Amino acid sequence: MRLSLTDSQREQLDFKQMAVLDYQTFKATYPKADKLQAFLTQHNENFPDKPLTKRQLNHWERLFNRDGIAGLVDRRGGYNKGQSSIQEDEKEVFLSFWLQEKGTKSGGPSVASCYRLTQRVFPDRQLASVSAFERLARNISYPTKVLAREGEKAFNDKCMPYIPMDYTKLHTNQQWVADDHVFDVLVEFPDGHVGRPWITGWEDRSSRYIVGYLMSDHDPNANDILDAFARAVSAFGIPEGVLLDNGKNYTVKDLFNRDFTMSIANQMTLSVTNAIKYNAKAKHIERFFNTLEYSYMIHLESYIGANPKRRPERMQTVNDKLKGVAMPYAEFIKYVDHVISIYNNSPHSGHGMSGMTPCQAYTNNVTAIRTADPVLLSMYFKRTSKLLKVGRNGVRVPELEQYYDANELFSHQGERVYARYNTDDVRQVYIISEDGKFICTAESVDLGCLDEKLTAQNLRKLNAKKKERRKQARAIIPDVAVPGVQQLAIESGLAFTKPNLKMLPTTPTANSEQHKTAQAIQDAQEQHSVQRSKREKPKKKDREREDAFYKFMTEGGLGDAIGE
Repeated sequence: MRLSLTDSQREQLDFKQMAVLDYQTFKATYPKADKLQAFLTQHNENFPDKPLTKRQLNHWERLFNRDGIAGLVDRRGGYNKGQSSIQEDEKEVFLSFWLQEKGTKSGGPSVASCYRLTQRVFPDRQLASVSAFERLARNISYPTKVLAREGEKAFNDKCMPYIPMDYTKLHTNQQWVADDHVFDVLVEFPDGHVGRPWITGWEDRSSRYIVGYLMSDHDPNANDILDAFARAVSAFGIPEGVLLDNGKNYTVKDLFNRDFTMSIANQMTLSVTNAIKYNAKAKHIERFFNTLEYSYMIHLESYIGANPKRRPERMQTVNDKLKGVAMPYAEFIKYVDHVISIYNNSPHSGHGMSGMTPCQAYTNNVTAIRTADPVLLSMYFKRTSKLLKVGRNGVRVPELEQYYDANELFSHQGERVYARYNTDDVRQVYIISEDGKFICTAESVDLGCLDEKLTAQNLRKLNAKKKERRKQARAIIPDVAVPGVQQLAIESGLAFTKPNLKMLPTTPTANSEQHKTAQAIQDAQEQHSVQRSKREKPKKKDREREDAFYKFMTEGGLGDAIGE
């Protein structure tokens, strides 16, 4: 057996081997019974600087008889440094148990528990000691341990490289960062239930100024993100670009998706960057959320900690039993508004801030702020459906689960259109052609049901609608005499000339066309509001007349119908 030994270790091995061999030769020739004691006396006289004891000599001889010269090697002090007494298949089984994410304090299971499991896999083997497996675990590379035992997010946060940002080269409104955060605080909502509120925030990346936010009592959705963005744009102008989370609410088609023509990103010409998943360094608005939690929220009486293990003992009960402790939601909103104001006007120690407050940095780094008039902004902040096909009953908007129709849509049957709408009033939508032009306002269509009282009246309305549509369709058909097809072909062939490019119409700029569409939607919205208010007045009388007619037909006579 070839061993890798130091000079000192080889010298000790030679001495032990010599002592054992000399003793075995001495025993074979010494006639008396006290062979061991006689040999030790003789050896210690000849080698006073290397005396032996009975225990040593017996132990060495036993090891030599069992394992040969390898048994005499001192297994302490690194004789086998760089080697392992653990077999490869044992190592693989142990690491498959140990390199797992289990949510413990160290991330995964203990070495001892994995060692015991490995013993069960190899019941017929004498495994190396637990300390050998502990050395094996310590020698696993740090990134591998973090990835396997702590998870993907910890691996990205602790081990993956990132590009440091030079904030001194950014200017105000160059890029806004957005994210959601649920507070570690209990509040009592207006409906009486106790829970944790959410915030959707937008931060100017250059100055760290919080340009807009929205509080909510539920998991934020795309409408909340749009609402918070609308507030920020109305107050601080339009950013050049946005840095967003990869969550589904931020990647919906009509918000910040550059692949959808009618998205806000394309309408407002925003550059869109999606942060690397699980990377806390990518969106430093998360640092702002941490500041909120650990500088302000932690001091509130209803603070419950970031996870159940850190929840204060006095809060260890179901949320609804803490109504006396939870802050009323309206008061919490005011508190957050006050705290954000303090943050925006407090010195910031971040890179490139030079001790300025976010408010000062926002003002000092301005180049030019893009703005838009209220009419355009009103159009930008309407949600937009995917392309819809106009059918017999108008269009069906899937996300609203409603049909919308108008007389103006009748002539567009078979065409593909967009529907834009305000999220807070979906009684009507604004129909936009595929090339971005305003067509009309379409109102929600009432769906029929089996328990309708005035079925005859509904049928009369439907027949009147059909009659109007038929008349509308016929009006488009011209009633004039036309020349024959042969004559037209001859005249057309003689009339061909080369096109004059200077006489062709030019395409207007995108902004002017957008403004026309936005103005048309605005005018339609105002006109629709006026018409709706006028229609509301006679509706009451019509309903009373219809109810009387129904009562006359089903219960009483004419006297009942006219109120006698």
